[in-house]
Amino acid sequence: MSVTGPDDRRSRGVTYGPHVPKQGPVAPKQAKKQEEPKKKEDAFDKLADKNDGYGVRANFFKIASDVTLGNQGKANRSAAYTFGNWQISKGGKQTVELRNTPFSRWAGVGGGMMNAVQLPTALGSMVSDWRKAARGEGTYNKAVGSTASFASLTTNVAKGGVETVQQFRAFREMKKGTLDAIRAHAPDADPKAANKTARAAANRYLGKSAKVTQSALKHTIKGAGDDAIKSAAKPIAKAALKSGATAAAKAGGRFVPGANVAIAAMDGVAMASTLADKNATVGKKVCSVITFAGSVAAATNIPIVSQAGAVVSTVSSVVGGLFGDKDKPGIAQKAADKVGGFFKKLF
Repeated sequence: MSVTGPDDRRSRGVTYGPHVPKQGPVAPKQAKKQEEPKKKEDAFDKLADKNDGYGVRANFFKIASDVTLGNQGKANRSAAYTFGNWQISKGGKQTVELRNTPFSRWAGVGGGMMNAVQLPTALGSMVSDWRKAARGEGTYNKAVGSTASFASLTTNVAKGGVETVQQFRAFREMKKGTLDAIRAHAPDADPKAANKTARAAANRYLGKSAKVTQSALKHTIKGAGDDAIKSAAKPIAKAALKSGATAAAKAGGRFVPGANVAIAAMDGVAMASTLADKNATVGKKVCSVITFAGSVAAATNIPIVSQAGAVVSTVSSVVGGLFGDKDKPGIAQKAADKVGGFFKKLF
């Protein structure tokens, strides 16, 4: 038995060098990142990613505004049913108009704000879709749909803004006319009581109709509790009614025919785009049809139908946003997929 030392191993060609650790293959994830660098998103792409989420949240709160406005309608029993400028019935029908009340005015403000907050993300979605279509990364069909949705939203914002401004203007004019009449016929009236009376009279007059009787307005004035106003109630009522007729005529209505028909048409284009989109989920497609149907109903001036249509359209927009697309499913679609997967396992 012999002992082999270091010199013997060198003589057999065995050499020594620095230790080099064995390297394995590059991890798949690292290789993928090296091959496909992540594309940078600009402001429009980032806004587009948030569009569905913003729409769901904003429309969820807008439902309260639509329900409030629906409950603030008043009947006009001498008009005809219309769809925009087209008459779809003869006169003598009961149609619906919006009451000019504190509830309707501030509900209009709230609804307009909820529409306005969606504009930036809707614009981002439209620009992003057109750019993707031009680069061959998306379809022109989807770009047309997002354009129609943006146009519908913009028209809603403009329409709501005009209506709300008109309502507040009518209220201010009616209140000013009543207050001027109080000052002219009861100069000694307490300023606070006079202002309270003018406000109550304006809300009563505009909230009911321009045909409110003089006795009803006189009752409102009498309710202020100021002796000077009580003694001058009759001439004040006459003056207030005269100024109020002009103010009420300028009051905006909830159901502006031309704007509502335009919104319904744009929602129809958006619906057609969604139905033709292979990437859209079934839930989103169904909701787009319901949204369009609600917009058409809202464009009429038929009692109950028009109010319900506005609410249904908003609710459907919320639900549709929860489904999302196949490549980016929303909360509702993910839940539906889980439920479907559960039943597939059972059967």
